[in-house]
This record gives sequence, C-alpha cells and structure tokens, in this order.
Amino acid sequence: MTTELLRSLSEEEWAAFGLFLQSPYFNRGVQAERILRLYAVLRSAGGSLPDKAALASDIFAGEPAAPGKTDKLLSEFNGLLREFLLLQHLKNTTDAFNEALHWAVILRQKGLIKRYDAAMQKAEKVLKAEQVESVDYYYNEYKLSSEIYEAETRRNTFRGDLFTIRAINSLDKYYSFCRTELINLLLLLGKIIYIGIPNHLLAPQDINHLELSEENILIQIANRINRQLLSSRPSPDSILEIFNLLVKYENKITPLSHQNYFSHIRNLCALRVKSGDNNMLPVLHDIQKYSLDKGYVSFNGKMAPSAYLNIVLVATSIHKTDWALTFIEQYKDSLFNDELKEDYYSVVKAICLFSVKQYNTALDTLPASIPDTLFLTYTRRLEIKCYYELQSELLPYKIEAYKVFLSRASKKLLSPDIRDFEGNFVNLLLQIINCPPGDAFKLDRLERRIREKTTVADRDWLLLKVAELGRK
Repeated sequence: MTTELLRSLSEEEWAAFGLFLQSPYFNRGVQAERILRLYAVLRSAGGSLPDKAALASDIFAGEPAAPGKTDKLLSEFNGLLREFLLLQHLKNTTDAFNEALHWAVILRQKGLIKRYDAAMQKAEKVLKAEQVESVDYYYNEYKLSSEIYEAETRRNTFRGDLFTIRAINSLDKYYSFCRTELINLLLLLGKIIYIGIPNHLLAPQDINHLELSEENILIQIANRINRQLLSSRPSPDSILEIFNLLVKYENKITPLSHQNYFSHIRNLCALRVKSGDNNMLPVLHDIQKYSLDKGYVSFNGKMAPSAYLNIVLVATSIHKTDWALTFIEQYKDSLFNDELKEDYYSVVKAICLFSVKQYNTALDTLPASIPDTLFLTYTRRLEIKCYYELQSELLPYKIEAYKVFLSRASKKLLSPDIRDFEGNFVNLLLQIINCPPGDAFKLDRLERRIREKTTVADRDWLLLKVAELGRK
C-alpha cells in the first residue's frame, strides 16, 4: 500500500473518506467491517502502516489465521481509496456547465427527448453566461456543439447540416488556441535552450478560417504573440499593443490566461533588450511591476526562478537596486523548487551587490555551482565581471574555464543563440583586456564591434569598460 498517499490526506479528506467507507454502496461484501476497522487503525497512525502481524491481530481478532489474508484486505482498501480520490477529483472539477451537460446526456441516453432538449437549453445558457474566456471555455463550447451534433444524427431527421458546421467551428477554435499556445511555449524555450524545432512549427499560425469576434480575444492575442516570437526582432509597438489588449480585456480573461500572456510579453520585451534595445528596459520594468501588483507573476503562490532573476536584472539595469533588494527579500520564500531556493536567492543578491560595486561581497555571495542552466550562465558571467573589476589574477583562468564550457559542455544545454550571446561577451571582454588604454583608434573600433553585435551579454557593461579605457 502507498503509505505516502495516505500521509498526504488532509483531515477533511480523512473525514470524507470515513463517510465514503460507511456507505454500503461503495464498501460492501464480507470485508466491509474489516475495512472500517483498518481505516480506524490507519487514521490513528497518521497514514503509517503498522507491523503486519500487529495489524492482523487488531483486524482479525478471534479469526483463524490464513496466508495472504492481510495483503488481500490491504489491496481492497487501496482500491476503495483510489475510487474515493477519483470521485473527489470529479466532484471538485465539475462546474455548472459540465453538470448540466452530463445531465442532458443521461436524459438522451434514457430516451427522454423533451427533457433532454430543455436540459441542453439550460447547458447552453450556462455556458453563454460565463463572463471570461479560457481554454476551458473553448473546450466546453466544443463539447456542447459536439453533443448537439450527436443528438441530431441520432434523431435521423437529416434536416440542414445537423449542426456539423457549428461543431467544426468550435473544434477549430479549441484546436487553434491550444496548438498556438503550445507552439508559443516551444518558441520561447527554443530561444533559451537548444531544441530541434520542426520546420512546420516555425510557420505563422493561420486563424483566418476561424469565425472570430471580440469574444475570442484569447485566440487573437495568442496569434499576435506567435507572430512576435517568430520575428527575429519583436516590435515594441506590437508588444505594447498586446499589453494594452490584456489591460483592456482584463475582466474577460481568466487570471491563469493573464499570467501566461503577461509572461509572454515580459519575455518578448526581454528579447528586445537582449538584442540591444535598452529603451525597452523601463517599459519592461513597468510591466513587471504591474504583473506583480496583479499577481500575474506567481502561480498558486509560487514564482518561477527565471522571473525572479529577470525582474532583478531589469531593475538593477535602470538603477532601481533598492527596489530590487526589497523585491528579492519579499519573494524569496515564494520560489518554485525549495531545494534550490537559497542558490537562486544568492545569485540575485549577488547581482544587486555588483550593481552597487560591492564586488568582493558579491563573489562571496555567489553559489559555487548551480544545476539550473539559466542561473549557471549568469553566475559564471557575474563572477568574471567581479574579477575584472577587482583586477584579480584569477580572471584569465575564469575566462578560459567559461570558454571551455561554452565550446563543449554547453552544446547539449544551450541554444545556438544563447551560446553566441555568452560567447560574444567572452570574446569582446578578452579584446578589452588586451586593448592598450588610451588608444583612441583601437577603442573606437572595439566600441563599434560591441554595438554591431546583434546578440551579446552585458553590452552596456562592456561599453562602459571601453569608455573607462579611453579615459586612462
């Protein structure tokens, strides 16, 4: 028996499970009383399984011993626990629309057609009364249309199109939305880590065949995001247009959809910044603060480490370090992955310390290693920057180690774009180190190289180091 499952039950679930076992509809047969005694023993033990011999003496007191008797009882108990949890799940996930639709289907299957028609009218009314869009709404719209089609074909009147067109349109909307959402996620991942994305997924999503209206805002926004993700340089105006649509239709979209879409536009802004458009930094910071205020950065009270990192990077880039320090303390305990929580916190704390020139303290704060690939690249790069600022003798060794990582170990971890992004930083920093201070010609040429690179990490910091050499 899975004792971990029993130990995961809340007090409310234990109580509900007890009522479930008291029902002869579910718990019946010769084992019914023993099942109830077993439940009492396990609940008093907090879900832990006592010694089998001791358990048998409690449950089978006064009965003759038989091989496998306890195991058989435990197996039946497991089956009832599984059935209870499944019923609880179905009960908790059945909303008013699905309850109305399921009842209509039962009436149809029993041949009560007039009552079925009335029940279907109620189900459609419940669906139309929903004030917000979501993937569930599109799915429910399809299920309703599919059931109408099913009923019409069984009536065999063959009048009109049997609601076939309506069923196809609703299926297309549901399919197009889900497919576009998944592709958008894949495109974002492909900009961070290496993924062999098939060519047919790199074509713009076609929604021209859909019957869209203002009620289908989710599909339209997903499609706009898709076009920007396919672009090598997302448009600032298009990003702001998506942001304004999300704000405008805030009351028509579920919070979960808002979270997903705000995550997308924050990433689109970050891609602009990565390509050298620093004008997007204040815009991105404002969008991040808006998302935090609305709760669109956290999922079930938890924040993704990548969001935690990006919010700090943006804030420190526009000299909002005090705000960033307050932020990292406030959200430290809200991060996904408790095992790495301290490491994530250490990296972002070091970024803040670096921004106020506390280089030694930043080095002491950085974790020695971190298994998260995104945080690993920032950690290695920040370490190199600290050693440069401190003019440390260890700098050449750190740079060489990072070059080896980028040329070998990272090929299975990083996307080609990220490898270029990091590799250009290393190569340009080496050129800065080898450039004679005060040599205006070489420094001007080096500055042009940095500005001309479409992807380079810490561009502003590199340009600042070139400017400092020119003043020496």
